[in-house]
Amino acid sequence: MKHAAEQHAVTAGTPTTIVRSTAFLELWIDILSDTAKRSGRPVVFGRGENPINFVSARDVAALVDIVVGDPATCGETLDIGGPANLTFNELAAALLDAGRVHGGPRHVPPLMLRVMASTVGRLKPQLARQMGAALAMDRIDMRFDSTAIHERFRDLPTTSVANVLGVRC
Repeated sequence: MKHAAEQHAVTAGTPTTIVRSTAFLELWIDILSDTAKRSGRPVVFGRGENPINFVSARDVAALVDIVVGDPATCGETLDIGGPANLTFNELAAALLDAGRVHGGPRHVPPLMLRVMASTVGRLKPQLARQMGAALAMDRIDMRFDSTAIHERFRDLPTTSVANVLGVRC
């Protein structure tokens, strides 16, 4: 939907600055925490060994705040990511270290994700899309180097996993 909105803005000729982010850190912390509610162990879809860049929603909001007031960015597409590339296993370990979960992750193997997508996914297309996304996150290179955006916008915050886990609203 975000891609469709970007395309609409561009084709409509609307003056637009597009901000694209990597995976939202807070969202994935919540997802892993929610899956751990019963057993105390988060569920990781796939092997959990693929590096993924996670960015804090606070950092993305700070960039949006900057570019809204900067007409020089109009027409640009700006990519933002977080300070580190982590695997889901590493993110689960950070949750364990922070006391948010009580054990290591449980894994849903890629084969099971494919089976779920092709069976139950036929009855529930949304589930098939989610399993497809999980498979993609398990194998596609999702690393990101945020150096360029931070060199351009020097006051842009860089929020780490430890910072997010230590601060709760």
